[in-house]
Amino acid sequence: MQIPPKPWPTGLSQSPETLVRRVLAPNPSPYTYTGTQTYLVGGAEKIAVIDPGPDDPDHLAALEAAIGDASIAAIMCTHTHRDHSPAAKPLAARTGAPLWAARRWCWMMGNRPNGARARMPRSIKPMRPTA
Repeated sequence: MQIPPKPWPTGLSQSPETLVRRVLAPNPSPYTYTGTQTYLVGGAEKIAVIDPGPDDPDHLAALEAAIGDASIAAIMCTHTHRDHSPAAKPLAARTGAPLWAARRWCWMMGNRPNGARARMPRSIKPMRPTA
């Protein structure tokens, strides 16, 4: 699969569905295609940020612009590939939003595992099934 020609909508907030916006990170590669998609889910007052993307100053600025005046209920990471989660901690530091991640991924966002056991940083809450 070939990457499409530029221009790509990097840094722009797009709305593929009602209450869903996405921002394309500037990290195109064979793995990310035109870049990582960060999703902002929710209304004008409160949102969740899903897979905040790479720790890239331009991407963080684009996320902050897309978030606007909304409060962030949670920053959620589905996994810790370097294209999906590194912006989680800087975005949380800038906004005060809580971090949520699957328990098995939490060590990548704060602590390194010690053998087979990983301690979860207190600043990161484990996701729990709701059903």
